[in-house]
Amino acid sequence: MGEDIVALKIKKGDVFAIFIVLVLAAAAFFIPMEKSGDKVNIKTDKASYVYFLNEDRRITLEENGISLTVVIENGEVYVENSTCRDGVCKKSSPISDGGCIVCLPAHVVIQISSGGADAIAG
Repeated sequence: MGEDIVALKIKKGDVFAIFIVLVLAAAAFFIPMEKSGDKVNIKTDKASYVYFLNEDRRITLEENGISLTVVIENGEVYVENSTCRDGVCKKSSPISDGGCIVCLPAHVVIQISSGGADAIAG
């Protein structure tokens, strides 16, 4: 029984299209991914705040009679100043990928998360 053999001919346009697809795939692979989606979550007894990790800013909080200054800078978060007597939050290392900073007397928790958030404070 005879089977029909179909010969495929590649045209110049096909080669060009394949080349463009390969260049775009290589570019997507080698372009560094930024962590622009990472967010800083600050939770207190009264509210929750969400900020982008890649936007430098200084945030002042007044919680339970304690004043805190939280700094987001160069992709890291740290507590610059706190009026609590322990000062553990000030001594904590800056966080950028994981971990958290807690000020127990002020009831403040600072964490970094990836992905979407419900609200963004400005």
